[in-house]
Amino acid sequence: MISTTFGKAESTYLMYVFPPRLFVNYLWPCLVSLGLCLAAANAAPQHNPTIESTLSGPSLYATPEGSGGRHGGDWDNAMSAQDGFQALWDQVPEGGRLSLGSGTYPESVSLRIRRTRDDVAVPRRGLVGIDTGGGLPVFTSDFDPRNPEKSGAVFCEITPGSGQLTIQGLRLEGYRMGIMMRGQNHDVHVIDVDVTGTRDAFFVDGGATTQAPNAGSRGLYFRGCDVNNYTKRAIRIRNGVQNATIQDCHADAGGPAWTTERFAMGCHLYSDKEGVVNRNITFLDCT
Repeated sequence: MISTTFGKAESTYLMYVFPPRLFVNYLWPCLVSLGLCLAAANAAPQHNPTIESTLSGPSLYATPEGSGGRHGGDWDNAMSAQDGFQALWDQVPEGGRLSLGSGTYPESVSLRIRRTRDDVAVPRRGLVGIDTGGGLPVFTSDFDPRNPEKSGAVFCEITPGSGQLTIQGLRLEGYRMGIMMRGQNHDVHVIDVDVTGTRDAFFVDGGATTQAPNAGSRGLYFRGCDVNNYTKRAIRIRNGVQNATIQDCHADAGGPAWTTERFAMGCHLYSDKEGVVNRNITFLDCT
């Protein structure tokens, strides 16, 4: 007799219908797997725990409208993005993160991430979207493929020398550019950031020069990012980027409606500085 959690009578019935070996080898593992799946489906939504563990400081919480006392200490008192998105980010301490709940945020939000100090070993900061019941947070702008150079905003500009950043779990729609790295950036992780309706979803400038050809951006990581409907490039890498990995990312230019500029590309690697090259750029399982 095999002991189960179904009770004696039910267990006897199962043993009668299914031979013991069949029950142990096939039915029982299926029941256990079903229980685990149901538990996972009912669990509270969480962002990637691997990334979370690298953010040592406190989290500030924000939603499109805010709630409670709006001090940002927890979801019940989330800050409001209506008060200024840049102001929310500027409160994030070294090692901390800004956790964004579900919803559609104010139109054409534009964020500038500045270098905090000269030491490259600063604790990592994070901008992390979390599904709190209505999907991952959505940001929208007004990019028009018929006027690609002048329409739409840049969602996030990472200034020269900035690094130790994680940007994760966001949905960007109608931005001319999703994330722009201005150069000499280090250890920036972009994970599960989807961009739809754009010119250049991710623009990565290494910032190296002919005088300092090895001073470019390094340690960059893109994972699980989907780019759909773009006029130029899903990801643009130039001028001395070193040691970057693009993994499990997908690009689809979108067909004739988005062919308003020449040479739409999934990825464009190049340099316009003499003696400057991009090195160790790895693509894994991308389409």
